Amino acid sequence: MQKILLSIISFYFLMLPSISDACDINKISDLIANNRLNAKFEQIKTIEVLSKPLRSQGVMWMSESGDLVWQVNRPIKSTIVINDQGMVQFDRHDKKIAKQKMFSMDEISLMFLNIANGNLEELEKGFDMTWKCQIGTWEVMLEPKNKKISNFLSALSIRGDTKIQQFSYTEPRGDTTEITLTHQLDKLSELLSYYLK
Repeated sequence: MQKILLSIISFYFLMLPSISDACDINKISDLIANNRLNAKFEQIKTIEVLSKPLRSQGVMWMSESGDLVWQVNRPIKSTIVINDQGMVQFDRHDKKIAKQKMFSMDEISLMFLNIANGNLEELEKGFDMTWKCQIGTWEVMLEPKNKKISNFLSALSIRGDTKIQQFSYTEPRGDTTEITLTHQLDKLSELLSYYLK
């Protein structure tokens, strides 16, 4: 019985990517880029002065043209579209919100765009980057080296396997946000392509 169990376990580990194969930032980038975001998410934000964390749910979708649509459905609907040109916001009635020029929002939205499309090398311009791997999984850790970014973000972590599964970030005052993704088989393009018009 023990020999059978060991054989099953050994076969399982052989079927997973090896640490040496996966633990390369270029390969991690390729995994993300080749598996475009099409996911539901749950966000948990922990604020030190509040007794309970704030929870929200929604969907994320990366279009073929490279636009990231990030829509919160609960508790209050809001939608953000991020691309190389910047960020566009929509209220709960799907009306565009007048853009306010803010360094933090532009930089942070571009950061999430680069994460979502697997352009991790671009992040090295503004962050010190380290990564580690276990069998079949990886984690990329980022610390801002730009003082303007560090005023709003002190650390960020991205975790996944063949796709991004979770990312979390910490603000300078200690508040944390954790976003967990559930990847979907059904395409979100029909629901979210409206915001690209």
